[in-house]
Amino acid sequence: MIFESDVYTPREHLKILLQGYPLLVKNPPRGFASIFHALLVKHMEEDINQLTRLISPPPVYEGGSIKEFKEKYLFKETVEGLIKVNRMNKALCLFHQDKNPSMHIYDDHFYCFSCGERGDIITFLTKFYNISISELLNKYVS
Repeated sequence: MIFESDVYTPREHLKILLQGYPLLVKNPPRGFASIFHALLVKHMEEDINQLTRLISPPPVYEGGSIKEFKEKYLFKETVEGLIKVNRMNKALCLFHQDKNPSMHIYDDHFYCFSCGERGDIITFLTKFYNISISELLNKYVS
């Protein structure tokens, strides 16, 4: 939803959005206008996230590439150290309320047959710890 601008750089645009965002959230209108307010806040949050990603440097893994990280930390062994995996390589899914094991753990990825969540070791660990990729890579380096 970011608009192309000849006047503002992405950094300036982000600064303007961040200045107006708290005022918008603290003072919601009442009645019918609240619907439009909710949409405006949602679009503003999307713009802030997109601009932040655009401005932020890409994740740096000091120990080498992400490929090397994936080779160093084997998916299945890492996941088995964090959650309980049964002998059929199934576990309770962490991404939805699960009563029966529906997340299948493979050698290099996971897939939940209930909610459809899937990913590799990077995806799993970032969601498990609720951190960014760069934080994850730097955490495992040290």
